Amino acid sequence: MRITALETLCLSRMHEPERQWITAQYRTVKADCTIIQVRTDESLVGIGEASAYGGSSRIAEWVDWLAPTLVGKDALDPATAPHPNGRDRAHDTAVAGIDCALWDLRGKAEGKRVSELLGESPAASVPMYASSGCRYDWRDRPEQLIEEALGYVEEGFPAMKFRIGTHWEWDGVTVDRFLGLARELHQAVAGRMALALDGNCRLTMEEAMPIAKELDRLGFAWLEEPIPWRDIDGYAALAAAVGMPVTGGESFTTLEQFRPYIEKRAYDIVQPDAGICGLTELARIAEMAEHHGPGQSHLNL
Repeated sequence: MRITALETLCLSRMHEPERQWITAQYRTVKADCTIIQVRTDESLVGIGEASAYGGSSRIAEWVDWLAPTLVGKDALDPATAPHPNGRDRAHDTAVAGIDCALWDLRGKAEGKRVSELLGESPAASVPMYASSGCRYDWRDRPEQLIEEALGYVEEGFPAMKFRIGTHWEWDGVTVDRFLGLARELHQAVAGRMALALDGNCRLTMEEAMPIAKELDRLGFAWLEEPIPWRDIDGYAALAAAVGMPVTGGESFTTLEQFRPYIEKRAYDIVQPDAGICGLTELARIAEMAEHHGPGQSHLNL
């Protein structure tokens, strides 16, 4: 089966005003989606999604640039897929989308789910969680976070991950004030749904440690990327200080980028994103994480 063409579909949809994201210093007014199709001479088409964080138009440019090196090659040969370089986000997300599309082709050719190609006895389903906390404003009704969470409880979500809200310096938000809201949220949910926090790398170590310890006491499911990603020793210290898993790495595209975190046990759970690093590299990362510490892997598909 030979590759005949690659195409990129750049999709975008404006959010309704009430659904716009306002976390940190940003307002996200639209959702982007970048789909890569790999066509073959046997009429099968592989479909993969590249993370829109790479910039849809730049991803499309990279796909067009890489296409001549892929057309004519065996779509079922794992060596056909290009590799991420860990330096250029647009390049790596384009590569990730192509790689996922090639895995999709192999699954279609063998009549299997991609999960069956990745490992023996794959799970038939995976638990979902609501990724939220992107619309509460510390200046205007921060309790919106609790209202949103209760809505997810009613919808039957088993877990919710939330962010730390709008920029703290704008409204003098302190660790104590944040933890006050976290405790109110925990009390309102009352065990009906697990809770987790994504710090988006915005906290200092001085802020993150007391937050981690209190969320651990409250039984939070995980703490994701609380401090700047370059502070590997800080992550290791946080992971050692609490029983709650400390997680991260969704923006990394290569095993080499994950290596120091895995070796120092800076992450209890690594979180490679298939739309950013591709399934081939993701499998390598998961294998090494598992080798260096059982349970130290988690896949963002």
